[in-house]
Amino acid sequence: MRNCDIFFVVFSITDYLAHAFWTYIEPTHPNYRKEETDEYREAFYHAYEMCDSLVGDLMAQAGADTTTLIISDHGFGSVYPRQYMFRKLAEGKYVKYQSPPFMSLFGDRLMKLAMRTYTGAPFLREWVKNMQPQRQKSMRLAFRRGGLVPHFQTIDYSQSRIIPSNVGVPLWINASSRFQQGIVPSQEEPAFIEELSRFLLAQRDVATGAPIYAAVHRGQDIYSGPNAHEGPDLVVEYNNFFNLAGEGAADNVRLEGGHASNGIFMAQGPAIHANQVSEATLEDLTQTLLHLLEQPVPPDMDGRVLGEIFDQSYLTEHPIQTGSVPARLTESPATEHAVTSEEEEEIRTQLRQLGYID
Repeated sequence: MRNCDIFFVVFSITDYLAHAFWTYIEPTHPNYRKEETDEYREAFYHAYEMCDSLVGDLMAQAGADTTTLIISDHGFGSVYPRQYMFRKLAEGKYVKYQSPPFMSLFGDRLMKLAMRTYTGAPFLREWVKNMQPQRQKSMRLAFRRGGLVPHFQTIDYSQSRIIPSNVGVPLWINASSRFQQGIVPSQEEPAFIEELSRFLLAQRDVATGAPIYAAVHRGQDIYSGPNAHEGPDLVVEYNNFFNLAGEGAADNVRLEGGHASNGIFMAQGPAIHANQVSEATLEDLTQTLLHLLEQPVPPDMDGRVLGEIFDQSYLTEHPIQTGSVPARLTESPATEHAVTSEEEEEIRTQLRQLGYID
């Protein structure tokens, strides 16, 4: 292995497989009892074993003097499909979608019907997921052109109080103070945010009665910095319904595999002290890496050095340093790259295959 200060590798197979096979892992989903489930579940677990083996090979190559960190940017769990939020926002008259001219007589009623069918029919979702990528793309495009699939390009901004993203987690208030076609007056924004938060938190799972969304966070509580005003007004956190035991629980056909807030963090190396870390965040990891590289932490950087993972003798010899040079550049370098239509479509294809967008 070539000498370097830091080396990283990303295992994406665990994410891909979880999106595709999670219903065979969730005991309360009907797929868990299908004939082919044992085979799928074994393949799913084998992928983790394979990644673990590869990590072991890398650690052996790097040597005992190397510190190894294992990090995930999110966890995985049993969540409602994001199309459910699109459906509810449309039914609650928070978002209005435009219909193709040949369907103008029906308005957005057929789209609402299609969303209710899709979110309430797990076999239909599984059928779409199991399609070959090209066929899946063609079908989604046909449904979008037919006005049956919600898409940001078909939002009627003149009648929508909310602008959702394709991911279904960030939400923007279509405020008159912020957007050219905004319809929510500035003085009504605080009350409207409260109303929308209550509406989302009131949504309940039919099988358990539990909230579908764990929390609705204010963007101002999450984002900071000079560009925070461009971020979403609300960030929705989905409830994780994963039930490892599953005994006595009702079948929950509406669940699918999706991202959960809590991921994993593990560390091993000559300076690492055996300990349990309970409050680590993604922002902390950059500072911790800088400390391992014996670099001062910029004063304006979010997060903290995870000092509790280190031996006290190491911290004595290598105290945490705060630098004087900020991490944020006052001027961004002029290195913008114009994305070609081919590159943009390739990115969209990858996001569709991951289930992030339609």
